[in-house]
Amino acid sequence: SNAALNMMIKTFSLEITRKFKQGILVSLHPGIVDTNISKPFQSFISKEKLFSPQDSVRKLLSVLNHLSV
Repeated sequence: SNAALNMMIKTFSLEITRKFKQGILVSLHPGIVDTNISKPFQSFISKEKLFSPQDSVRKLLSVLNHLSV
C-alpha cells in the first residue's frame, strides 16, 4: 500500500504541475504521535520517536514552510 500511495502522489504531482506551473503536492507523515490511537503501540516505540501532538504539528509546519518550487 505504501508503494501505491507513493505512486499516486507522484502521479498527482505531475498532473498538478502540468496545469499549475507553480504547484506543489506533498504528502506528510506526522510520525508516531502520542494520542489514544497510538497508545496500544507505544510500548514498541522508543521515546525519541514518539512525538507530542504539538511537536508533530511544529515539525509538519516547518517542512511546509521550507517548500519551494
